[in-house]
Parts: sequence; structure tokens; C-alpha cells
Amino acid sequence: MRRCTMLVASVVVAFGAACIDMSAPSGGPASISLLQLPAGFVVAGDVMRDSAGDPAGMSVIAYDGSGEPIADVTPQFFVTDSNAAAHIESGNLLVGDTIGNVHVVGQVGNLQTAVMTVPVTVAPTTLVANSIDTLVAPLSGDTAVHGTKAVGFTVTGSSGATVQGVIVHFSLIDTLPSTDDARPSAYLVNDQATMSGIDTTDSGGNASRTLVVVAARIPQGTPMPTTLRVQATATYRGVQLGGSPAITTVPVITRLTP
Repeated sequence: MRRCTMLVASVVVAFGAACIDMSAPSGGPASISLLQLPAGFVVAGDVMRDSAGDPAGMSVIAYDGSGEPIADVTPQFFVTDSNAAAHIESGNLLVGDTIGNVHVVGQVGNLQTAVMTVPVTVAPTTLVANSIDTLVAPLSGDTAVHGTKAVGFTVTGSSGATVQGVIVHFSLIDTLPSTDDARPSAYLVNDQATMSGIDTTDSGGNASRTLVVVAARIPQGTPMPTTLRVQATATYRGVQLGGSPAITTVPVITRLTP
């Protein structure tokens, strides 16, 4: 009997489905990891590369019944498309052939990951900041009251084509004092409201994080900010994209809560 559970990692470069074989023989793989990718995309006419720009293959980790990794296991990888936008060389190296999407699975013994979609794109060349509206920070003594504003950047390639699957790193340049050493008064979060400085571009080439300002944590007497700057960086083949680091300035206004 085999049980498969879909799992999603926090960053797009490592996700898929973990499978457990309840009847695996002693000493054989009882489960396998998520499908591991060195990047969230592959460029047409190039091989998949890691963050340093080096060619890097796909992988799957096999585990025994005690949850310990099994050494010397060689996973197999398959493209499931009939007219594929990419192919596999050297057993695990994904090579882009034409713009589109390619669907890949990994397998160890009788265990197989879910089919994963990998974008085959143009080479990313440029990172630009998107326009942004004003963040309104309510003046309140309640730390549960805060102002938020999504801050986005776009990755493009040749002819302005947007590029999906590129990892973008965010940081807040301007820091504000906080009355709580463990909790800042201004920070970046993901869609789950968890502090995060990393996102992956979507099908429109966009990556974003949400800027949060908690006025109640700013010490009394500290001038309220009128702007906050957010920086983003992205690379391809180990080199910064044009415009990276890109900086956007977020206007900030404060208002008394009723």
C-alpha cells in the first residue's frame, strides 16, 4: 500500500510530493523527499542552474523506515509531456528547449513524486520596482493595530518578456526604533503574515512582500517616518540582474485612530 501526501516548501526551488510506501521491504526506501530543484525555472537554450550560476541537477532523497536518509540511492527523473519544452540530460540535468512549461516527476524504486510544473523562460535580465501607493500607519497604543502596503518588483528578459520562477531577496533599508527588542516596528512579511525577505516571481514576473508598520512600537518622541525604503536583489548565473539592487520608496502617513 502506498500513501502520497502533497507538500509545498517555502521557496519554489524545493517542492513536490513526498511518498511513503507502507509495505517497503526492510532496508529499502520507505519514503522519499519532495522533488528538489536548484532553481524555480530553466532558460530555453540553457541548463538549470543553482544560485551561484553553476549547472545543477534535480534530486530526491530516499529514507528508510526510521526516517534516516539512505546513501547511494540514484533517483530517476522523467518528463511527462509528449511535446516537451525541455529534456533531461545526464540523468538529472534539466535542459530548456523552448518557451513554455515542462512537467517533471522523480522516482526512487516504487515511489514517485507528484508531477511538477517548471517554467521554461527567456533569460532574466532586469529587475525593476513597481509603482506603490502610500502606507497609512494608524497612531494607536495597541500593537495589534498596524499599517500595511504590498511592495512589488518585476523581473523581465529580452523584449520585455516577464520571467517566472526567479528568487527575489527583499530587505528594509530604513530601520525604526522599537520599544520591543524582539519585535520591530517596521518589517516585511509574506502572504501568511510571517516575517520574510524572499519571494519567487509569478507568471507575470512579479515578486512582492508586504511592509508592516506598527506605530505603537515606535518610542514616544521619535519622529514618525514619512518614507521607508525597500530594496530587492535578484541574480542569474551568479550575476546581479540589471537594476539590481532595486530600491523603491514607500510614502508613509500617520493617522489617529478613532
